[in-house]
Amino acid sequence: MFLKNMNISPVSFCAKHRDIRKADDIMRHSNKCFPMFSPSYAISHWNRFTQNTNQAELERTAFFNKYSKILDEKVRNKYINDDDSYHLNLFEPLKKEKMGNCKENAIALIATLFANGYEKAARIGLEYEINFVDKKTKKVASTSVFNFDHTCVMTTMDNKEKRKKFEDLIIIDGWLQKTMPMQEARKMYLNIVSDYEKNIIRKEAVDKFKKENINNPNFNLDDYEMKEAIEFGYNDKYTKEQAQEFGKLISEKYPELKLDYVI
Repeated sequence: MFLKNMNISPVSFCAKHRDIRKADDIMRHSNKCFPMFSPSYAISHWNRFTQNTNQAELERTAFFNKYSKILDEKVRNKYINDDDSYHLNLFEPLKKEKMGNCKENAIALIATLFANGYEKAARIGLEYEINFVDKKTKKVASTSVFNFDHTCVMTTMDNKEKRKKFEDLIIIDGWLQKTMPMQEARKMYLNIVSDYEKNIIRKEAVDKFKKENINNPNFNLDDYEMKEAIEFGYNDKYTKEQAQEFGKLISEKYPELKLDYVI
């Protein structure tokens, strides 16, 4: 699934926490060191593709098929290797072709964080979660989780005092050029999922819930409240030692990743 018709404003520095500003510096530096054209971003943002017309749909399909094939052949096929847990084989084709989607952007961002000594970070994927909550007992009766084809980075920015809990973590989305607190990220991602996709997800969740209760004569869907939220699942997760090793290897090969000032 894709996040469609997104209208994302550039991040504001007003009243932002120092850690958010540091994360934003890292994101901008990563995008500068590894600039990339993103076919999926173009599909979601360029006016010629976001029109609700048959012609726009035809152009979207042709454009995406063309550039996805190029991306697969010239970039992704070069680094898909189970033995390469740090995706080190990605960076040369990424430098050469300057093409990648959210996955490549997030991997480059992780590398930039580690190269600059920020070891508490993971690449995560978006999940759309629907819970049916019993209106009387307030207990969750059924849960459905739908994965989206989008990945970003979650980090503490190594601030152990401020970011002890999951909800205190920072989300960096280099593909959208956004850095934000967890709660802001949840709201933003929930808002930018298209109504069309939300309706499909809701129907599938309802059908699943009904199927689970097909033999329950007392089942009534009206007895439950549907609650929707964005959750996150790990794509790449590293130990402290792995983060240090990854950071050392990548900064030796690409010394420009290390910022020349303290953030």
